[in-house]
Amino acid sequence: MRLFDKLTGVQLLYCVGVLHVLDRETVRRRTSELAEAFVLGFALTGLFSTILRECRKNHARLRDDSRAVAVGA
Repeated sequence: MRLFDKLTGVQLLYCVGVLHVLDRETVRRRTSELAEAFVLGFALTGLFSTILRECRKNHARLRDDSRAVAVGA
């Protein structure tokens, strides 16, 4: 069984933070920072698989945007 697929984004980031010996407040702050930086705030309450799907969408969008800029330059 793949445990990480069964966790929400917040739970996964909490586990990673704890494994890196971070205190709860630091984990909460960094989770918020990551959600903002990667535009994932709405996905953090869903399963980790949802976050991966949203990351793929954002990556594809950014890649398409950069290609459009390169062609237009």
